[in-house]
Amino acid sequence: MDWRSLLKDQTTPCELANGIRRIYTLANRKPPELTLSSADEYDILILCRKAIQPNVMALFEAINATDKILPLVLHHINDMNTLAIFATDTTKASVLEFDRATLYKCTLTLQLRSKILNSNWPINDDPKNEASTELLEKVCSKCPTIASFRLLPYDQLKQQFLDYATPEQQGILEAIWIDDNKLRTKVKEYNLPLALIKILEENGTKSIDDISDNDVSALIKVDQKRMTEQLEQNGIDKQQTDFIIEQHAKFKSNLTQLRKKETKKGQEEEAEKRKQVEENKKQTVEAIKNIEEINKNLKTLSSKQVEDNLKSVAEKLKVEWKFSSEELEQSNKLIETILKDLNTAKTELEATCGSNYKTDEEIISHISGGMALYGIQLLDPEKFGEKAGRQLLSCPLYCPLLSPEYAFQSNVQNFTSLQALNRFRKNIQTSGLSVALSLEASAWGASLKTGLSRNTQDTSDEEKQTKSQSRKFIQTEYIVKPVKCFRIPREQMRLSSEAENALKTINNKSKAKDFLRSFNSHVNDGRQHIGGIFIRTVDVETKEETDVASLEKIASKNFAVDIGGGCIGYGFGGVSVENFTSDGSKTGTEEISRTATVKRHVYCMGPDCSNIELFTKTLISNNSTWYIIDRDTISSFVPIWEIILTSYSLQSDLCQAAELIKQVWLQEADANQHIPIIQYEIQRVLSSDYSSSMSMLLPSFHNNGKKVTLNIRDVVKKLDDEIEKCLTDNFNVDELSSNHLLSKVCTWFKADLVKKKSVDAKADTWRFVASIINI
Repeated sequence: MDWRSLLKDQTTPCELANGIRRIYTLANRKPPELTLSSADEYDILILCRKAIQPNVMALFEAINATDKILPLVLHHINDMNTLAIFATDTTKASVLEFDRATLYKCTLTLQLRSKILNSNWPINDDPKNEASTELLEKVCSKCPTIASFRLLPYDQLKQQFLDYATPEQQGILEAIWIDDNKLRTKVKEYNLPLALIKILEENGTKSIDDISDNDVSALIKVDQKRMTEQLEQNGIDKQQTDFIIEQHAKFKSNLTQLRKKETKKGQEEEAEKRKQVEENKKQTVEAIKNIEEINKNLKTLSSKQVEDNLKSVAEKLKVEWKFSSEELEQSNKLIETILKDLNTAKTELEATCGSNYKTDEEIISHISGGMALYGIQLLDPEKFGEKAGRQLLSCPLYCPLLSPEYAFQSNVQNFTSLQALNRFRKNIQTSGLSVALSLEASAWGASLKTGLSRNTQDTSDEEKQTKSQSRKFIQTEYIVKPVKCFRIPREQMRLSSEAENALKTINNKSKAKDFLRSFNSHVNDGRQHIGGIFIRTVDVETKEETDVASLEKIASKNFAVDIGGGCIGYGFGGVSVENFTSDGSKTGTEEISRTATVKRHVYCMGPDCSNIELFTKTLISNNSTWYIIDRDTISSFVPIWEIILTSYSLQSDLCQAAELIKQVWLQEADANQHIPIIQYEIQRVLSSDYSSSMSMLLPSFHNNGKKVTLNIRDVVKKLDDEIEKCLTDNFNVDELSSNHLLSKVCTWFKADLVKKKSVDAKADTWRFVASIINI
């Protein structure tokens, strides 16, 4: 049989390939049905060139292997994709019958194509995948090897290929470009844009280990610029704006985490922290053993020996302990207290390795029971300091912990009732030390003034005396140890899902009131400090009413002894009795003998340690022991309706709900406007002082049919001239600045408006304003 007859009329490459396979099938049968000479095989080899795709033939010409193409036809390998799969698969490559050199050259050229195809690249004879095939050919023609593909800068990768790819194809190409490069891998892992890699590389950063704080700052500035440009685009709506801002916050958070966890410097810092914790734990365990040994031999040791042994332990522990003679006399209780402190420290140090919080945002959402995300009650003095029942804000996407603005703070407060002390502590826990001190100094809160006993049935002279008398006096020192600080930017404040759902149900004032009861009225827009507060207290109590000055003298004396004697002492032996003399008459000329019970103790917001140095050491080691200790001043509190009106401005139903909440707050605050802080807040709310100027205090009027907007300076001048005529003689206008006076008057006017429901009643108020300033 003439083999040429089998190829007659075989015009297409596919038909030609089928004919060649038929020839070799007949030639390889036993016995052979067709015999081929060397010349025949050469002629068939030449015909094979037409049976495979041109690009396959071009490849074999490039690697000088045109004599190797017959196996391709025999095994149905007539295109580049099939060849790539066979050549790069060791189990299939043997059928090609290539020598080692030919196989190497072939696989080198086809490795990128093979990698793409093995990643489930969508390609077959379906016409829908024509664009996919074209993109694959485009990629492989420009970058035949994986190495050349990975040398592409990301912007070129995007412009040449990714912009024409489907999301699935983008994922495949990006994965190949990223693979085997730690910097790219980590950037992708932390959901950061791959485009920033070019910026890093242009700045000389080739490795993940080389990313510095300066790199992080530079990248944040670049993304900040990108965000600003997007926000300045015409036609962008509120929803898009929120999304852009949110994306920037996520970018900063993810980049910061990458810097902390993946870079060499970040890992070294973390390793150093863990090393310090392990060292502290080792020292603490050793100290416990030594103290337990001292305790075993306590009966045989003198006070001096006990003191020397304890100081030796303190030196190894790298703390300073000083002891009073009273403490050393009760050495068994002293040892018990020290062991309690050391075991507390050991427990916290052991917990550091697994239970402490990882990210800054996680810390913020957990410390003090998530207090930073709960609303603040700025309405009812009886309930201030109580934590809201439900969480108001969601955890911010990006909120870095910064170094504290101060390293140490100490404050001494005096109280004449346990109720006043407890209220002050509660205010610290929910609102921070600065706010608690502000309330203490004002007419709102538990202070020395309000804590003093009073007898309302006495005469005025007697009342003046009883104001300075009490049966109890408590002196408390607050030693503040800040570790970090943070601020949740207002643009990142979002309601929790629970608060948002509750807000959607508000369609009347009753439901608005329920919202305030559940979530409270204000959020914090200031700098908040976290760390711990070590609180030492001396409590002096007598059976009879005693002048406060005498009680304070006793407390201060005990306080001075304890401070001079050392840090240990408040955790044990907390009761003693002292005799003293006190003024016994109204004039202070008569002295009487009294007996006072003195109690001393320690209270901690942080690790439960009686020793300030152990307290500090443990606090720094374990962030799960941190508390919110300061929430800035009251002026940093912002009404929740301001956040809602800003963050949910496109949702009219939520904005209407916010207005209802505002109205309810103003109505309820009116009952407490005699309290300076509430009065101040009412002024801020009525003047929209959180976002608008003082001119918002006054509205526009119509005079003879013309609309008149009052000029603030003219109003102040006219009010200065006219206000004394309208107010009582007891009001000293000269003591107030014009702006302050205007604020007070307008606050009263608008508060009056809130209470008046009818249009006529409101009109009367505005006519009164107009008459004052002679419009």
